[in-house]
Amino acid sequence: MHLRSGPGARYTSLGLLRPGDRMGDPKARRHGWWRTFPMDRTQSGIPAGKPGWVKATYLRSSVCMNLD
Repeated sequence: MHLRSGPGARYTSLGLLRPGDRMGDPKARRHGWWRTFPMDRTQSGIPAGKPGWVKATYLRSSVCMNLD
């Protein structure tokens, strides 16, 4: 899945996210997309803290996250 510059597939990809990449608590939701950030450098090299948008269906909540 892609971390994108805006809430939609038409926005620029900032890089790929892979299973196991840890994302921060989502801060905003728009049209089925969440604004979030990688907590650590991702496997594909996206730096920790780089904000972007991920399609909500690709995020899996953990014990620490509140997606409501």
